[in-house]
Amino acid sequence: MNQLEQEIVNEIDWRTKELSIIRLTPIKHGLTYEEKKVIEKYSSVAIYSLWEGFVHQCFTIYIRTLNSQNLNCKNLHLNLVTHDLDMKCNLRNERIHFDAKCEFINFIYKYQNLPVDISMTIPTESNVNLKVLNKILFSFNLESLPEKNFKTRLDKLLMVRNHIAHGECGITVNRSLNEELISTVSDSMEAVANVIVDGYKNQSFLRNSS
Repeated sequence: MNQLEQEIVNEIDWRTKELSIIRLTPIKHGLTYEEKKVIEKYSSVAIYSLWEGFVHQCFTIYIRTLNSQNLNCKNLHLNLVTHDLDMKCNLRNERIHFDAKCEFINFIYKYQNLPVDISMTIPTESNVNLKVLNKILFSFNLESLPEKNFKTRLDKLLMVRNHIAHGECGITVNRSLNEELISTVSDSMEAVANVIVDGYKNQSFLRNSS
């Protein structure tokens, strides 16, 4: 097991332990019915936070691993170069003023001749469903997760979290639902870990990769 894989496994391990605590806390003795309901309700937000944190930390570990290799824009896959420039220069910026255009071109000149220190900014949009996750994976030239296995489940996780976090009361969060959300996070973490580790082993971050 290489260092990248070990670090990601460690991220899964401690999050799995916390998910287990979230699962078991509402059934502990001594809690009133009302206390159990409140714990179950807000557990959905904690479950989601463990998921989004995992995605952010996984890519942080991956980027740090790639940056240690001192690759330049001629070595890196175009997707990663584009992602890095977008995070550093905001490619969606219209740059109306000429001095802003000059500043951007000057940065590109320097960028071509220096090792690329890939930005640690991960565009999770604070809403990591399958669509957002696959956009991030594509940016790093990694395999997408299949819609069949993850779209409905991750959409549901995000929907429940948003309802509860925004103070809405239209969804009843109970033990059964939290079990389902925990299963979604566990399966998704494993899938993301496999994609990143496989991508690194196959050197999909290099420009000459498929």
